[in-house]
Amino acid sequence: GSEMCIRDRLAEEEDMLFFRGVTHPLALKKRYKDLIKIYHPDNSCGDKWILQQINTEYDRLKNVITYQRKA
Repeated sequence: GSEMCIRDRLAEEEDMLFFRGVTHPLALKKRYKDLIKIYHPDNSCGDKWILQQINTEYDRLKNVITYQRKA
C-alpha cells in the first residue's frame, strides 16, 4: 500500500532530522512523545532502528536546548 515506513526513505536521507525546527524544551518533549507513539516497535510502522535514532537525536538536542536556555 501507500503506507511506506520511513526507514526506507532514511537510507537516502541521512541528514533528516526528527526534531527539525524545535527550539523549546516543551516542544521537544511533545515531538518526542508523538514520535514514540508512531515508531514504537509494537506499532505497524514501528522500528527499533528508527527508535534508536530518535532517542539519540532527542538526547543530543535536549542537552543543547537546555544549555542554550541557561546561557
